[in-house]
Amino acid sequence: RGREELGESRQARKLYEKITAAFPKEIDCYLRIGLIYRNQGNPEYAKHYFKQAKKTAEDSGLCSKDACTLLGETRLMLNDKKAEDEFKAIMKQNPSDIYNLVSLGNFYIMKLAARLRLPRHTGDR
Repeated sequence: RGREELGESRQARKLYEKITAAFPKEIDCYLRIGLIYRNQGNPEYAKHYFKQAKKTAEDSGLCSKDACTLLGETRLMLNDKKAEDEFKAIMKQNPSDIYNLVSLGNFYIMKLAARLRLPRHTGDR
């Protein structure tokens, strides 16, 4: 994380990739790579790494709340309808998770806003 703190995202990502190659069950590295991509404006790449973190956790019999939250937020950025599933999965495990409740609320607000948007008119009226 030191490289990230120094603003050396590319070098940090390469180090995390080397770590995941040597230790494929290292969930935090997948999350960090995903965050680097998301912060650089590449949510599709980020989603891939968050999904990998979630799968790795599940394969180990764990649940990664962080992976589900980051995946849900990234899916939300991408207007992916599966965002809701990620937040609901966390709610099943910990119904009183405030951060997740807010994230799920944001999802519903965005969903409602999308429904209420009126089509744009072009030309003269």
